[in-house]
Amino acid sequence: MINNKKINAYYNRQASCKILSGLFNNVNLFSDERYHINENDFCDKLHRTLYVCLYNLANQGLEKIEIADIEAYLDKNNITAYKLLFDNEENVEWLQLLKEDISEN
Repeated sequence: MINNKKINAYYNRQASCKILSGLFNNVNLFSDERYHINENDFCDKLHRTLYVCLYNLANQGLEKIEIADIEAYLDKNNITAYKLLFDNEENVEWLQLLKEDISEN
């Protein structure tokens, strides 16, 4: 079995945030066959929670995801994840930063 501490040592939070920002701002990336990303690629609980939420919203047919969509989805489907993201003001600010990061690199 792989040691989670070893995996976390190599986990690049900044790169993961760039990926999440890209998915947040372009849901078509979920269906792009060039990318093979799944929830297990995210070691950070907050990152994984956001990925799963974005994935599920994209699969429900949303063409554009807003923070309010995430909030409504989690409020209805996963109150624990809702509290993780929205009970902490820093996490709400983090979501806003991810949504605003639409750089091409």
